[in-house]
Amino acid sequence: MKRIIHHDIYIGTIMLLLSIAMFREVYTMPEGPAQFPKIILSLFAFFSLYVLFLGIKKTKVLNDKYADSSKEKEENLTFTEIKMPLLTFLVIAGYVVVISLFGFFAATTLFMVSFMWTFKVRSWKIMILNTLGINLFIYLLFVLQLNVRLPKGLFF
Repeated sequence: MKRIIHHDIYIGTIMLLLSIAMFREVYTMPEGPAQFPKIILSLFAFFSLYVLFLGIKKTKVLNDKYADSSKEKEENLTFTEIKMPLLTFLVIAGYVVVISLFGFFAATTLFMVSFMWTFKVRSWKIMILNTLGINLFIYLLFVLQLNVRLPKGLFF
């Protein structure tokens, strides 16, 4: 019999590994500013362990030969179901890379347009107004009022 592993095990494992990797980075920060990321990452690790635990329970149910036939069994994920979350992840990962190359505002503009395009917003008027509005809001609040230095990028 082929052993079926529930997809929550993969998700929980990836989340846990990500939180461990981020924890390693937090310990390079000064103690005061590192406190909040430690709290958030602790919660993230806790919830990833919870997802992993539920995945193990669901895997046992899936593989149990004598499981009650009246219970609803979950179907395995298909590519069509995870296409949009995967595409969203790739767009966000691309945004993180592009910020260091082109700077915050250029990357945010590219990100917002590509994200809206991904979610089938085809009106250029909406794309331009949303992008300008968000960039203007971030500039006025964070750059002018709070004096936050946003990444300028390698090319600018």
